[in-house]
Parts: sequence; structure tokens; C-alpha cells
Amino acid sequence: MPKSAIDRLNASKQPHVVSPIPPGFPGAATASSMVVSSPREVDALIRRIPPGRLATLDELRAHLARRHGAEIACPVSTAIFVNVAAQAAEEFVAMGEEAITPYWRVLRPGGRLNAKYPGGVKAQRVRLEAEGHTVVQRRRDLVVEGYEAALCTMEEVER
Repeated sequence: MPKSAIDRLNASKQPHVVSPIPPGFPGAATASSMVVSSPREVDALIRRIPPGRLATLDELRAHLARRHGAEIACPVSTAIFVNVAAQAAEEFVAMGEEAITPYWRVLRPGGRLNAKYPGGVKAQRVRLEAEGHTVVQRRRDLVVEGYEAALCTMEEVER
């Protein structure tokens, strides 16, 4: 039986820094050290984003790199861990939990919504609009209008 997202979230993986980055790996051409975080660490960061505020996946990655003294955070694993946090949050909702990880506050670069979140961009849009954000169509993407004004840094939310 496959593991649930909650199981994957609670796996005992620990963040670690890879240096040097193997050739051909994302980021290897621009950096010499990369942190591979953990689902729990990423989930904990997302939980700190307050209502009405937003963060981008790039900001999460930059913060993780700074936190661990690496040049970059792995783009692949960080995106996977954000999705694990999102799926686990929805599993908790199905179990009757109300205080879940607000994954919908994490946007793709350029303020774009994430089609890989549970329920896709439609569900993310509903949650963002319920928090006062305006979502608009730009070309083929849904984006939060004026998202820059609502962005917060991870250092800001950790204070």
C-alpha cells in the first residue's frame, strides 16, 4: 500500500547539504553547494506565512539555502516537499482537522498559481480570494494580481 502524504510528511528525513553538486544536477552550473531540505522543514516554513500574506517557491528556496549555509536549495526536492505539505494538509482536512498548513499561500514564480496543488488552480484560487487576494488570467496562467505587495520573507515570519 502506498504511503499517505501524512506519512511522507512525517518521514525521518533530515536536511543535508550536497557539495559539490553533481554535474548535470539542477543548479550545478551556477552553484557549488545545495541544501536538500525535508518535508517537515518546508511544512513548518509554510505554516508561518500569515493570512493575507504570500511567499514564492523561490523565496522558500532562498531561505532554506541561507538557513543551511548553502548557495542554493534543491529546486526539485523543495517543490516536491511543498506538494507533500499540500497533500498532507488535505488529508488532515479529510480527518476533520481545521488548523492545516496554508500551502495555497505559496505561489510559483511571477505570482502564478500551482496546478499541482490538490484541487488545482481552481481550489487555490478560492482559498486565495477568501483571504482577500485578486486572481486574474494572464495568458495561460492564473496569477495573484499585485502579489508583490503581499509577499513576505521567511526571515520576516520567523521573527
